[in-house]
Amino acid sequence: DGTAIVMFLLFFDFSLGNDKSAGEIIEFFVQVPLAGPAIGIAFGIATLWWLGKVYNDALIDISLTVVDCYLVYFVSEEVSGSSGVLGVVALGAYLAAVGKPYFATNKEVEHTLHHFWGMMTYGANTVLFVLAGVIIAVSVIRDDEYLEIEDLGYAFALYGFLNVARGLVVLALFPLLKRIGYGLDWRNAVIVVWGGLRGAVGLALALIVFEEHAFDQRARTLVLFHTGFIVVATLVVNGSTTGMILHALGLDKAGINKTAVVESLQTAMGERTMKIYLENFYDETLGGADFDLVKEYVTSLRLLDKKRNQPALAEPLTPLAMKGDLPDDAHKTFHHPSNEAAVTEDLRKRALSSVRLSYKELSEEGEGNSNSIFMLLESVDKALDDTTQPLNDWKFLEMEHEKARASLGGVMYSLRLVPIPAPLRKMCNPADPIKEAETKLISVWSFVHAHTHACEVLTKQVDNIDKHALDKVVAESRAQVARAKAYLVDRRVAFPELVQTIKTAELARELLNVQEQFLIDVSHTGLLEQSELDAIHDIVQADFRKFVAHPPSKRNPTDDSVIRALPLFSIDNAEEVYAKYRSAFVPVKGMDIGKPLYEKGAVEDKVIFIGRGVISVTHEAVVHHDTHSVLQHSHSTKLKNLSKLPADRVWLDRSRHSGWVCGLHEVMVHKAGSAPPTRNYTVVCETVMMAYEIDGAVVRQMAEEYPQVKTALWSACASMLCETVLKDDLTLELGLNLHMSFERGECKELVPPVKVDVKNLVLLLEGSLTAPNADGSGGSVVVNAPALLNYSKRLAVAVTSFSGTGGNVIFNAPLQNDLRPGGMSQAKKTAMLITHFKTEMKRGLGDQHGMSRLN
Repeated sequence: DGTAIVMFLLFFDFSLGNDKSAGEIIEFFVQVPLAGPAIGIAFGIATLWWLGKVYNDALIDISLTVVDCYLVYFVSEEVSGSSGVLGVVALGAYLAAVGKPYFATNKEVEHTLHHFWGMMTYGANTVLFVLAGVIIAVSVIRDDEYLEIEDLGYAFALYGFLNVARGLVVLALFPLLKRIGYGLDWRNAVIVVWGGLRGAVGLALALIVFEEHAFDQRARTLVLFHTGFIVVATLVVNGSTTGMILHALGLDKAGINKTAVVESLQTAMGERTMKIYLENFYDETLGGADFDLVKEYVTSLRLLDKKRNQPALAEPLTPLAMKGDLPDDAHKTFHHPSNEAAVTEDLRKRALSSVRLSYKELSEEGEGNSNSIFMLLESVDKALDDTTQPLNDWKFLEMEHEKARASLGGVMYSLRLVPIPAPLRKMCNPADPIKEAETKLISVWSFVHAHTHACEVLTKQVDNIDKHALDKVVAESRAQVARAKAYLVDRRVAFPELVQTIKTAELARELLNVQEQFLIDVSHTGLLEQSELDAIHDIVQADFRKFVAHPPSKRNPTDDSVIRALPLFSIDNAEEVYAKYRSAFVPVKGMDIGKPLYEKGAVEDKVIFIGRGVISVTHEAVVHHDTHSVLQHSHSTKLKNLSKLPADRVWLDRSRHSGWVCGLHEVMVHKAGSAPPTRNYTVVCETVMMAYEIDGAVVRQMAEEYPQVKTALWSACASMLCETVLKDDLTLELGLNLHMSFERGECKELVPPVKVDVKNLVLLLEGSLTAPNADGSGGSVVVNAPALLNYSKRLAVAVTSFSGTGGNVIFNAPLQNDLRPGGMSQAKKTAMLITHFKTEMKRGLGDQHGMSRLN
């Protein structure tokens, strides 16, 4: 359409008698097609700058975009003499490519803009068609002297000529179209010719001619009449018959797996509706519903009932019979041994289509950047070109990475050749190696998530197709995911700070969405006043505004700022403690990602404080293989692969109460003059970190000198023990509420007998106690630190008192009501779980089989 308008303007100028030389025509084609888009992009940049200053105001956003469009059109047409239409097109393209983050962070404004412009488009098209129709009707009736009966014949001839002309163009270019892109066969070429409808643009240009009084009245009337006739003819004839032609050419046939896919979805829909029926078919007020009558209105339920009532099945479907899972026959697999290649190809197309949709959703959510989304879409489009081959979009994504690197290298090399100052060279450089690495990492991370989701969807929703073909496609996808994950693991070592920044941005955006969803859920309860909702809403939107204006970037904090942020220095006299003991914090050097900071069984009297980063802990030891025997079997084995980390590890960071210090318990209970303490668990470095070690004697001195420091250390120690050494013995769930209990806990040095309160989680951190034997025989059992004194699997009965010698350190963590036995009834817990699952099911996130098991 844009090209047609530019050509129209040139010939329209000729028709007015304005002759142009060859140079003027070249100038026209430079000025009109290029100046308009340049103006549109310039206004787009200004618009995004303005949008960055205004947040969550749909009225301003709508006003700004409307004024933008008309202002770009006016400046392009009247000031620069270029194409206003192309200027507006460039404005829209720029906002769509670059402006996603400005709109995606607030869905309400984005949806408002979408609906507004959708209505504007519909209104403009409607007004244009009505206006053109009225003008044509008036001209035919009023100016009938300018129209003759043969003009109608010319209109039919013109309609036929336009179709023939379009056919000749496609025919002339058919050898080329056949060999490029997806390839065009003769059947699709027929649809390309016949599907050329004329509409709003043609009518608008015809109205321009009609309103130009420099032309003869008859010529103006004929142009409008013939254009209106062609528009109506193509819509009525071509538009209404294209479906029949598609059918005649066999282009509307369903895919080979369509029947199986539809049946699979019908079964899944029937299962979900049946589960909802089972939850609601009876209540104490109205009684029960009529199952047979309900089936008459719900097709999926009726089909599921028919399937269950087939003679091959064991029993008919009744409400009570559906409380379990469907029988195996309900998920019978359809095999197509003669069409296995076609089935596999169809499944590859479905998988890649799901991946492509995930990429588009990432773009709409404003995640990643335009370069990474472009690379991802290019890779999946190229893979869709040939689905006879195994899934290979990872190969194409790697090729896109190489193209980006070559392009970046060429730009940087060219800039080095130009003798300009370094600051200006930096401004001229459109990209840099760090930005390139970030784009690649984001694209690979998106690739992993998209393919993982595609495999899940393919397995769940398309499960009654040839099992062998389905497994084959899923295996191809997972093999690519494995290569992508290996790429990310390597880059975590090469660009640790950059990987951490990307993960931080992704998680921050997700948590911001959680905040917004929470606000929406709370507003639907009707318990809060509007002013209260507005206050919380302002806080949430301020977070979004900060995220958009200043997204997470690579940070280089100082040692002082990191150490000051440790919970150790959140006490009353923190400045005094910091000034006295700051010099004792020695940065840990040589930390390798994926390698242990220390291993279980190591002997050293030091404590490691974690300032930044993620660690994993386990009470299992690292398995070391014999180097000589391994190398005998594989000469290519590297030494770094000879140690195997335990799989059962817990990942911790500063968000967990136990994630800021490790190696503490053995140091705190160590006695002067005795052998150095032995590590109780293994700690592994998982990300780039800032960690500091302190001599054990200094830590013990600090704890004795400052009681609040001692409480903070014992609290973190108790939490870490529950994560590691005592994890298998603890009967409570390790979650946010329990960690909050540790934060409110206190340590005491008590003399037996020790009384244990069920309202507290009680740990023995130092010393030993004696408890009555669980079998009631009158004997006793010795409990040595570290140990749980209640909520323990090892203590078969609830022991309320312990005896023993003095010198015991006890840690009491007050439990919240929901954690205590009796604090929340089993019925209430079940009701909360069912409510949670119902909410997740409505949002499309729940597990149908999980819901069934829960019921």
